Amino acid sequence: MDKQKKEDKKPTNNFEIEKLNSYKNCKLDIQNLQKISEKVEQTGLVALVGLGKKIVSFYNEISENCEKNRLKTTDYFNLTSIRKYLYDLVDYPQTKDADGKPIRNYVFENAVSRSIKLAFVLINKEKTKAEIKDGKLVAQSNIIYPHLKTSGNGDIKFTPNKDESLISVSTRGLEMLWTTISPKKPTKTPSTKDEDVSVLDNLKNIKSFLSNEMLTRQKKPTYLVDEYGVSESQRLREIARLALRLVEQFERDKNDTDKNAKIKDVNVISVEAVEFKVKDHKNLELTRVSKVS
Repeated sequence: MDKQKKEDKKPTNNFEIEKLNSYKNCKLDIQNLQKISEKVEQTGLVALVGLGKKIVSFYNEISENCEKNRLKTTDYFNLTSIRKYLYDLVDYPQTKDADGKPIRNYVFENAVSRSIKLAFVLINKEKTKAEIKDGKLVAQSNIIYPHLKTSGNGDIKFTPNKDESLISVSTRGLEMLWTTISPKKPTKTPSTKDEDVSVLDNLKNIKSFLSNEMLTRQKKPTYLVDEYGVSESQRLREIARLALRLVEQFERDKNDTDKNAKIKDVNVISVEAVEFKVKDHKNLELTRVSKVS
């Protein structure tokens, strides 16, 4: 019975994505993106705008077909599936190494992922307040930077950003906009507003998430490269560094200080005598001095 239910939930292919004109229209842009992928990091988002806009058209056509066939659009249009379709347009990766393994262009892959994210940002413009203006991606200032850092009298404060003017979006800004609309994995939350979540609960949640990510990678070798970008990799390194620092600091604090952060038993240590031995290369004692105060 459970198996039958799972099969019923699978989407039925009542239309072929490969035959959609909006999908085929992405081919030239994806080919050009592949050629200039080495320069994308320098040119920013400008090189991604053309493909991003065509992916929006691609989404609209998929959405229409899903609506006609009573299918769920997200089953057909998501970051992973669209990336695969775009790779298929140019038969990527085309070359293999001496061992027969595909040679990957990570700059190109990152550019494709950002093009899809750009499309999602434009599709969800009600939330992101983003649009293409004069060939560039712009968005409301307060959406990208909800808070502004101010300083005075030696203090640093963050105040709400009320500026609704449009500003140019960088690749970092795109990632920030993407974060506001990207699917979130469910996390444990308190059952009531007043219920406290302990430090241990939070650490268990972090460990569970990272363990699941590792298990997913073991099942799918390309998972990390497909889903993780520069920002995710950097954040993971920061988490690792902070975790090690906390462990080391915990051990020091536990052994060396009291609750007031003062060194424990500061007067206990006293040297009464020192004993040492001098040996030759055969490990035989030459002299022996003991109880030197």
